[in-house]
Amino acid sequence: MNIAALLVSVGALLVSGAASYRQLRLAGHANTLPVLVELFREHRSDYLAEARWFVHQELPGRDVSEGLHSLTREELKLVRDLV
Repeated sequence: MNIAALLVSVGALLVSGAASYRQLRLAGHANTLPVLVELFREHRSDYLAEARWFVHQELPGRDVSEGLHSLTREELKLVRDLV
């Protein structure tokens, strides 16, 4: 009888451990979706659309010898925020 009780206890411990491990993995992924939704919302914003336009249309015609130091403060902010 003692052996049966021991086997039931060990089985319950294994099931509890497996359930806890699965719950821990699911909790780790729970924050992923809200972050992804916010990232897509920010990507579609007017501000980042303006930044993409600046980087793709205006920046190639600039002199790159000074790097980012040749940009104005507003232009540098657009480039940095897009990156």
